[in-house]
Amino acid sequence: MTVENDGEATAIQVTPSLELGGTSNLKSKEPIRAPSHIKSLKGNASHDFLWVYKTQIQDGSRPGDAGTVTFTADVRGYDENTKRFVQSDKATSPEVTIQIPAQLEVKLEVNPETISEGQSVTITMTVTNIGQANALNVTASDLEIVSQEGETLVSSQKEDELSKGEITKFQWTYVPKISDMMRFRGYAEAKDENTESLVLSKTTTSNFITIHRRASLQCEDISIIQPQPDESNERKVSEGQDIIIEFKVTNTDNAQSTVSAQATTIEIKPSIEVFSGESQIHKADLPARNTLRAGESDRRRWTYTKGDAGPTGTRQVFFKLTVTGRDANIPQEEIECEVTTSEVVTIQRPSFIQITGIEPEKESIGIEQSFKVTASVKNTGEATAEIRPNEYDLNLILLSEDRFLTPDDEYAITPPDKLLLNGGDAQSMVYELRTINLDFAQTSCI
Repeated sequence: MTVENDGEATAIQVTPSLELGGTSNLKSKEPIRAPSHIKSLKGNASHDFLWVYKTQIQDGSRPGDAGTVTFTADVRGYDENTKRFVQSDKATSPEVTIQIPAQLEVKLEVNPETISEGQSVTITMTVTNIGQANALNVTASDLEIVSQEGETLVSSQKEDELSKGEITKFQWTYVPKISDMMRFRGYAEAKDENTESLVLSKTTTSNFITIHRRASLQCEDISIIQPQPDESNERKVSEGQDIIIEFKVTNTDNAQSTVSAQATTIEIKPSIEVFSGESQIHKADLPARNTLRAGESDRRRWTYTKGDAGPTGTRQVFFKLTVTGRDANIPQEEIECEVTTSEVVTIQRPSFIQITGIEPEKESIGIEQSFKVTASVKNTGEATAEIRPNEYDLNLILLSEDRFLTPDDEYAITPPDKLLLNGGDAQSMVYELRTINLDFAQTSCI
């Protein structure tokens, strides 16, 4: 408070008085330092009196309840010559608002929370001034990567001024080097506009992020279930027969680490191509599967029913499996695996047996006599024919009565053994016949 002696005579025992007013909710309204009187103040001279108050609000009050203060003062003394008591008019100061110091509140967020190796994450630090005084030169600290000792992210050198309730944001982009779980730690600092003192936020830790190993499809165990190999270890079918393929696809990269899981594979789409030589003759897209979790497998069977023997009557085919999918964390990128069967299947024109001749051993026989009949056959197809003769292959006709004889009652047949007849080959089969209780003049074999 500045006091001026506007007269000419000296004032003595000059004593100031100051009263605190306003809406303040201060813990103490007494100054922590107050001036004493001065012995004299010469005419036309001035003097400054100084009071110091501590702006500490009462316990239990909300930070916004500090309020305002005003000061009303006067000064008293005596005229040195007349010893008369003198007193100034009261003066009131401008209203002073007591502000809560700048306080910084920090929140750290990382997005996305789940990624695969090679992807980047964005770390955002949101800083809010929850105090009343302005925060100057707001700056983010370097970020500490909690799971990787010694590694930090250098802060962007952004400086900002934040009024009460205002926010600012700092961002980093980071590509993790390993599959793991990690989070980030940091703080913000500023300067209080009123006191120019350093203001530090609490150190804050972000949410966890999980870095998966990338999804990886492995095509394996593709095999031919049908047909089975024959005696020469070849697989053969005739036109129209089914060829059954079995395969297995797994989401795995064979990693030994157990720190972090592998990403899920989505949109798994198998397809099988059928080749003859270097030419693709058929392709089938199999139904998709939605997901394959880490280490999970999908085993399926597929039946090929459209095989034909081609213009030559014989065609060899093999099968190629291709499986595509997408890493659940990187759906815009496609992954795939493929594998080809090492075995081939021969598709043949079906066997077709023609009887080219029937020749009896004798032209005439007696009752209870045996004779042989030779049947000549030819396989005009491509596939090997398995012929299994039986006693009903041949019938005897009694020409005199124009009727078929009754097997087992009037004759008996012993058929030959089983016969394998390759495509294009011809062979004779010998049946043994024996007459029983016959009384006829002539018969013929068919």
